Amino acid sequence: MSDPENPITIGSKSYKFEDLTPESQTLVQHMVSLDGKLNNLKFEMDQLQFGRNAVYTRLLNAVTGEDSGGAQEEGQQKEQSA
Repeated sequence: MSDPENPITIGSKSYKFEDLTPESQTLVQHMVSLDGKLNNLKFEMDQLQFGRNAVYTRLLNAVTGEDSGGAQEEGQQKEQSA
């Protein structure tokens, strides 16, 4: 964060972290923290969307009779109960 080799750009101007006021330094740290949290949430949303798509595909295959795993399991259950 306080690396003088990496200036912080705010608006169109670059600043050294150590030259900022304590309040501005805290606000920069909040921004970095919030950016990290947003990136984590985006990653989690991608995972959730992938999972939802997989469940939808499984459901679609199940109702159209194209689900080889589910159809076989259902047939086996019918055989066992008979």
